Amino acid sequence: MSRDWERLVQETIEELPELIRSRIGDVEIVIDEEQPPSPYLLGLYQGVPIRRDPARRTFYPHRIYLFIRNIRRYARDEKELKGLIKRVLKHELGHHLGLSDQKLTELGY
Repeated sequence: MSRDWERLVQETIEELPELIRSRIGDVEIVIDEEQPPSPYLLGLYQGVPIRRDPARRTFYPHRIYLFIRNIRRYARDEKELKGLIKRVLKHELGHHLGLSDQKLTELGY
C-alpha cells in the first residue's frame, strides 16, 4: 500500500466516531491496484458482519478491498479521488457493521 493511500485510509478511520473505530480493529484494509474482478467494482467487504456474529466467533478474515484502478476512473481530480476513497471505505466499513446497500445509500455512502 503506498504511503499516500495508507495516510488517507488512516485519516478516514480517525474521523470515525470511537464507537465505530472500536468495532473495526479486526478489519484488514487492502489497497488493490491490480485489475479488479469487475470494471464497476470500487470496493468489496469480505467477512462476516458484526450483526451476524457479535461475539466474533468466526475466524474468517475480515477484509476491505479498495480497487484504486476503478476509483481513479471515476475521479476527475485529486480532491475527488480522495473523497471517493473515503466514501468507498466508509461504505465497506458499513457492511462490516451489518448495514445493507440500501441503508448505506440512504446515509450517503
